[in-house]
Amino acid sequence: VGAPDSAGLQDFMNQLAKNDWGFDFEVEVVPVTVQGEKAISEIIEAIGRLDPSQYECVALLRGGGSKIDLDVFNQEPLALAIARSPLPVLTGIGHETDFSVADMVAHTYLKTPTALAYFFIDRAAQFLGQLLEVKKELFNSVQSIRHRAASQLQDANSILRSKPDSALKWRIMQLSTDA
Repeated sequence: VGAPDSAGLQDFMNQLAKNDWGFDFEVEVVPVTVQGEKAISEIIEAIGRLDPSQYECVALLRGGGSKIDLDVFNQEPLALAIARSPLPVLTGIGHETDFSVADMVAHTYLKTPTALAYFFIDRAAQFLGQLLEVKKELFNSVQSIRHRAASQLQDANSILRSKPDSALKWRIMQLSTDA
């Protein structure tokens, strides 16, 4: 959710698109005005219309500006909309020194739109690391099962070759106790 032609949104999108990992983020830009009289109602409406079954979160973006320009993000109606959103709202508003009421009530806030993009990239990288660890554990488990099965097969083969009569009697006895 942000102004479609703003530098903040462009920085956010560029960071996501050009990340070092090559992750492909699916982003739908919900265009709103981020300052002025219409801004509060447009942002509230945008947050309210996002369907939780179709989105994972809301990224509320606004690049830097004067304290007056950023005052939209200090208004109670917007804070309530963020707090009541069924989707987690993450904010990247302003510059390093800016902190708003919207940031306070957000699920997660970062200092800038660019920092918010890095947050998403970092989360994706962490998730990839977890997936790779699970893949490694699964591979090791399968290898262990394969080695154990191969050893059992070799033992059975040795018994059959060295003592076929004993192996057959043992198997018949096993089958009779199972029945």
